[in-house]
Amino acid sequence: ANRLFGDKKIQFIPEYLTLVRDVYCAPLEKLDFQKDLTDVCTHINEWVALQTEQRIKDILTPDSLDKHKVLRLFLVNAVYFKGEWYDHFRKQDTENENFQLDPKKSIQVPMMKKKGDLLYFEEENRLQLLEMRYGDSNLSMVVLLPAAFDGLEGPESTLTSQKLDRWLKDPGRRQVR
Repeated sequence: ANRLFGDKKIQFIPEYLTLVRDVYCAPLEKLDFQKDLTDVCTHINEWVALQTEQRIKDILTPDSLDKHKVLRLFLVNAVYFKGEWYDHFRKQDTENENFQLDPKKSIQVPMMKKKGDLLYFEEENRLQLLEMRYGDSNLSMVVLLPAAFDGLEGPESTLTSQKLDRWLKDPGRRQVR
């Protein structure tokens, strides 16, 4: 789901709005950004929740918006994919564990666990790639993670579409947990 949310007091270039609407299926909805930003956040969150069957509810919070900056336009994308894993996760194997946000901060989140022979690749202790298949194996989810908790700058700076294509052609298999 795609939508532009723009300040109702701003006149946007019509050609831009037509392009975004027709090519990206993101029509403009005008909101009052000069009023309380809580109302803007509530409205956008309700739209996202509706588009994702209540799976994503709070994409924005008033605290996530800097009240000192001038807000003019939001492009909101919400993706909700409901697929069956090729090799299912067992609900009883989901446990709360730390998710590292940065080298100094982590939060507790539910983590699905699975041990098995999966498609896996690691590049020079910089980047890990894991591919997990859905349903009839025509679709998969590819997860790219930095090997260290020091951020994405290193892996992002060397990642190219050619490298990703090469890794996905023959990632190898490995026992993963």
